[in-house]
Formats: sequence, structure tokens, C-alpha cells
Amino acid sequence: MCSEAEKAQLFEAIDNNNVEKADVLLSSTVDVNVRSLEVKNRTALHLAAHAGRYDLVALLVDKHKADVNIEDSEGDIPLQLATDRHHMKIVKFLLSRNSKGREYAAHFLNTDEVEEFFQAAKANDIQRVTELLDSGVDVNSVDLSDLHRSALHVAAREGHYDLVQLLLERGADMQYEDDTDECAYHIALNNDHDNIGSLLLKTGYIPDPRDDSSVSSDTNESVSLSFLFN
Repeated sequence: MCSEAEKAQLFEAIDNNNVEKADVLLSSTVDVNVRSLEVKNRTALHLAAHAGRYDLVALLVDKHKADVNIEDSEGDIPLQLATDRHHMKIVKFLLSRNSKGREYAAHFLNTDEVEEFFQAAKANDIQRVTELLDSGVDVNSVDLSDLHRSALHVAAREGHYDLVQLLLERGADMQYEDDTDECAYHIALNNDHDNIGSLLLKTGYIPDPRDDSSVSSDTNESVSLSFLFN
């Protein structure tokens, strides 16, 4: 039986993302499924899942055998809290550990083929991206677990110039905006990939009035685009 002080220390460790401290407490006398009366009767796993603390979630479940299907005072399990905050890495982990609630998270889970497509794009695996496109994966598929971004968004963010070229050749939509109203062009510039911004302009990206500055399609120098809207 753990003391109130130890219980408070556990929840403080979760709040501070202190994996080592949580491990020490749970390895002594603290029950991994102890509840916080102050936060909707939630367990440490609820709180870690809600906050997106993946390492803590893994520690609680794999080492200390936290109950993945335990409900808080509102009937929510950890997977639901992670889904609501779009912590999809945690959602996938909990599902792999026999959590209920797959139907709750289904709207945010990609098919296996689309998941592999985005993993290949992030890894700049042009050969695998090409194979998946040839097999029928839509070049404009969106990542349900990442703000509905396209592979073009991903390649632009990571600075994968050759992959951006391939996706454009295969018909990627340059004007498509994710859930934050950003297209690949904005993401490229925000991540200092001006060469990709130039490529998108050269290929036909049409700036909108929000684009008060840009890069030239021929150089990497910043130029005003205000004349386009006068």
C-alpha cells in the first residue's frame, strides 16, 4: 500500500515526464493503477497518454503492467485520451498491447499500405515510394495521424528534394492544405528548404495572398510576391 505522498510523487513524475523517477516509485510500493482523485479518477497511464508521454506510457505498460483498459470517472480509457490529442504513436502502441477502442481511433489510423507509404517518404526511400505508387497507392493520400498531411508535405518538411520531384511528376497536388492550412510550399520555407520552394514555384505552385514573401523559381533569394495581387 503506497502512501499519499508517494502517490503524489508518481503523478508529479508523470507531469514532469520524469521516466526514471516514475520507474523508481513503481518499483517500490506504488501501485501502477493508483488513481488521482484530483483529475477525474485517472491513473498514471491516463495522464501519460493524454500528455503524449510515449516513454512513460511504454514504461507503465511494458515494465509495470498498467491496465490499458482501465476507465476514468468519465468512462474514458487511455487510448481515447491519446486519440483525442492526436498522439497516434501512443495510440498504435496501446492497440499493440491489446487496448480496446480501435473503432474509436479508426478515423485517425492509416491503412497498412498508406502507413508504409508515409514511412517510406519520411525515410526518403524513393524506390519504395515508387513501388507503392506503382501498386496503386494514391500520391495524394493523406496521413490521418499527422494533420492530414500528404507525402508532398512530408518530403518538403524533411528537405527531400528528389522525392519532391518524383511526387510532382506523379501528380502530387501542390495546392493541397493540411489541417493547419499549410501547403507543401509553406512547410518547405518554414523549414529553410528554399530550393524546394523554388522547385514548387517553377513547377506551377500558385501563391495565395497569405504568401507575402517567397523565393524565386530561379534562385534561392527572397523576393516579394505582392505584385501578383495588385
